[in-house]
Amino acid sequence: MKNVKILTFHNAENYGANLQAYALKELLKDMDTTPSFINYQDKHILKDYKLIKTNSLKSFFSSLWYMPRNLKRKKSFKSFCDAHLDGNTKKYYRIENIEKDITNEDILVAGSDQIFNPELTGGLSEIYTLNFKKENTKKIIYGASVGNDELLEINKDDFKEKLKELEFISVREENVAKSLERILNKKVEKVLDPTLLLEKEKWEEILTKEKTLNLDNTKYILVYTLFEDPEITKITDYLSCKTGLKVIHFRKYNAYKNQLMSMYTKGPADFINAFKNAEYIVTNSFHGLVFSIIFERKQYVIMPKSRGGRLKDLISLTGLEKRAVNSLEDVVGKELDEEIDYVSVKNKLNYEKEKSIEYLRGGICKT
Repeated sequence: MKNVKILTFHNAENYGANLQAYALKELLKDMDTTPSFINYQDKHILKDYKLIKTNSLKSFFSSLWYMPRNLKRKKSFKSFCDAHLDGNTKKYYRIENIEKDITNEDILVAGSDQIFNPELTGGLSEIYTLNFKKENTKKIIYGASVGNDELLEINKDDFKEKLKELEFISVREENVAKSLERILNKKVEKVLDPTLLLEKEKWEEILTKEKTLNLDNTKYILVYTLFEDPEITKITDYLSCKTGLKVIHFRKYNAYKNQLMSMYTKGPADFINAFKNAEYIVTNSFHGLVFSIIFERKQYVIMPKSRGGRLKDLISLTGLEKRAVNSLEDVVGKELDEEIDYVSVKNKLNYEKEKSIEYLRGGICKT
C-alpha cells in the first residue's frame, strides 16, 4: 500500500474545509493507498478561529459575549477532526519539520480548498505548493482554489516559481485553470471538489454514528451562508411566510422571523444531517450548493457580487441556472414546489466525476 500524505486546511473550523478533507481521504482509501494528514498548524488560517479576538474593541467584547457558544463549536469540530482528519497526531509548525518526516516513498497530495489563496496563507505558501526539498517524492495538487481570480495575475511570478517543478496540478475553477496554464505554460486540469466525488450513501454513513440531532421527521428551511447578505434574510422570511416552515441556520444569532434553531455549535456530521432533511435550502456558499445537490434538495443560491467563480461553474455544469437568484424579486412569483430534475443534474456531473477520480488515480499510480 502506498503512503499518501495530505496537506490542506483540514483543521479549520469550517464545514466545507473539514468535509472536503474528509472526502479526499476517503477517495484515496479506495485507490489502495494509506492516506493520512500532515497535521500542519497554519498560523494564518488558525488566527481566524481564536476564541479571543483582539483586532478591535468591538471584536474583543463580541468574542467574550459569544465565548460559551464558540467553545461548544470548537469542541464539535475538534471531535470530528480527531476522529477523521488525524487531528490528534504530531503537530507541525515549520516546513523544515515536515521535510524531516517525508520520505521518497511518500506521495504528497495538496488540496482541495483555497490553498492557492495568498491572502489566506500570508503569501503563496511553500507548504501547500509542496516546495519540499525532496526531489524523488511524488507531488500532486488536487482541486486547489485561489479564491480571488485577480490574485493570480498579481502574484503570477510567485505562482510561476513555486509551481514550476510540479507535473500534476489541478484546480476547481475553469478560468483559474486557463489562467494558470498561461502563466506556467503547462497543462492544468480542472477537477471537481472532493465533496462531489463521494456518493450520498457515503455521507450518510457519518450520520448513523455521529449526528446529535434527529431531524428525520422535521420540515424546515435551511440557511447556510458564508457572509451576511440582507437579501438572504428577505428571501428566507418570504419562503417561511409562504410555506409555514420554520428556519434552521448556522449563525451565532437569530436573524429570521420564524426560527426553529441555530446549529452554530454543531459539527460537520450535523451539518450533513441538516442538508439531508431540509425542505428548502437558501445559501450563498459553494458547499451549500454541493450538499443540496448531493441530497437532491430544492435550493435558492444567492449569487455573490464577487468571488463567485466556483459557484457559477457548478451551476452551469449542473444546469441549475434557475436556482440562482440575486434578490427577493427573483424569488417572488416563482413556483416554490417546482421539482428539480436531479436525474439530469447527476448525469451532467457523472462525466466530470469520473474524469476527476481518474486524474487523481493517474497521479497516484504513475511511477
